[in-house]
Amino acid sequence: MNRYKKSGTIGVGGLIALVLVASMIIGGLALYGYVNSLRSESVARENALNTQYLSNQNYLSAYISGFYEQLGVAGAKSDKLDQILSDAVKGRYEDSGGFAPNGAFFSAIVEAYPDLSALNIYDKIVDYVAAQREGYRGIQDKLLDMLRSYDTWRLDG
Repeated sequence: MNRYKKSGTIGVGGLIALVLVASMIIGGLALYGYVNSLRSESVARENALNTQYLSNQNYLSAYISGFYEQLGVAGAKSDKLDQILSDAVKGRYEDSGGFAPNGAFFSAIVEAYPDLSALNIYDKIVDYVAAQREGYRGIQDKLLDMLRSYDTWRLDG
């Protein structure tokens, strides 16, 4: 009877240990790949949300600049008009006369800029504001849909 094992052979216990170690390494790599792909997807979705948000802000800024061009208002007194335009986009003036020539929106403009009250450009402004509000609503809806999709993906597990 030989009391010593032959060198170079692996017993059943060694083979089981080798299979377990290989399984753990393969499982660890698969888990790492899965977690890394989730992280990459998260980064991509969050970047898309940030980009859309900045795009919406850019749209609003272009709307306000275009409005100034419509009225020919200098930038010196623009803070009050910025607030009026932001309120118009958010729909603040709809319930109180809306965008009618003598409505709350134009009353706010005339209050802020009394020298514009004699200008006869209200119809052009009404069309411009309505179109820009609709456009802004569209891109805000897109952002909200992207947020909904992201939250669904994030909470889905």
